[in-house]
Amino acid sequence: MNKLRLAILLAGSGANCVAQFPGPPADGTAAATIPATAAGDPLAQALDRGAARLEAGGFVAAEVQDGPVHYLTAGRPGPREGIPPERVIFEIGSITKVFTGLLLAQAVVEHVVALDDPISRYLPSAATPDPAVAGITLEQLATHTSGLPRLPGNLQPANRFDPFADYTVGDLYAFLRGYKPAAPPPRPADYSNLGVGLLGQILALAYHETYAQLIAEKIAQPLHLADTVARLSDEQKSRLATPHAGRRPVAPLHFQDSLVGADGLYSTAADLVRLAHVLMLEFDHPLREAWELARQPRHDFTAMNGKIGLGVLIMAHGGTTVYWHGGTAAGTRTHLEWSPQDKHTLVVLMNSDSIEAMNQVVTLYKLVPDSPSR
Repeated sequence: MNKLRLAILLAGSGANCVAQFPGPPADGTAAATIPATAAGDPLAQALDRGAARLEAGGFVAAEVQDGPVHYLTAGRPGPREGIPPERVIFEIGSITKVFTGLLLAQAVVEHVVALDDPISRYLPSAATPDPAVAGITLEQLATHTSGLPRLPGNLQPANRFDPFADYTVGDLYAFLRGYKPAAPPPRPADYSNLGVGLLGQILALAYHETYAQLIAEKIAQPLHLADTVARLSDEQKSRLATPHAGRRPVAPLHFQDSLVGADGLYSTAADLVRLAHVLMLEFDHPLREAWELARQPRHDFTAMNGKIGLGVLIMAHGGTTVYWHGGTAAGTRTHLEWSPQDKHTLVVLMNSDSIEAMNQVVTLYKLVPDSPSR
């Protein structure tokens, strides 16, 4: 492997682009590179249009089209100068659900759980729910067909700008004890952060580890995703993109173990494009069996214009299958999509809450509903 790493920045005040192969090689050497895309690249132009709509913040994007990955920036996404765009860390919001779905699939592959296991098999006595709730399966949590609401009814944050920071596992169990569903599952797919957050907690119980530990051991370490974490180190905090609500900087969200599996991960463009790249590979990799299980369409998801697998949204577009998810945090919007047939991957990370700016970019490739948010 050539150890030379070359960054080519497009001239001018618009989007900057760096070209290299997806993610770091397993041996830790630098990635080989080829020349960047031309200055008239549609993605770069879309990023500039999106950045023009922002009062603060900016974009980091990554695109692969049957070749090397191109990293682009527009606006001011980084917390300081000198951080390579692919290493700027973002809250990824609901893209976390793709990871939680993969964790579930890996747990099935390892015979730790089964998709049709009821949640009552893993919940402690402190969370004994109504029989209709007790019969919800792990698959129903991952596919938003459990009938659980979007958020728990007992969510009463001390700080409305950080609503999950003080919502504990005990609060989650208290909600489950008192919840009476209108009808038993399965229900038509209806977006539930509560359901996927509960799934993350159940997987932690099944493995006798924390969700953060599972992400590290089952996904991040095997796939060499160095910056995909539920808890940031001090060094990673120095690379965290400052979220913005309009022009106002806001603090990142914080999660207890109760709901971290729904929205609580951080990552980078490099890690997300590497994840998609690895999952598209046809030869063996550590999560091949898990991905084959997770990617299967399981239910229609009308609100998302397609179907859903285990945590991952699936859309037919132009004769190809696109796997995708979006995310929203307090002042961050994110988007990940990949198509194995087209060998195309797109990652867009923005440290602003402007959906109009994000749509300038993601609608280049396919028409998607508003990115799922918290």
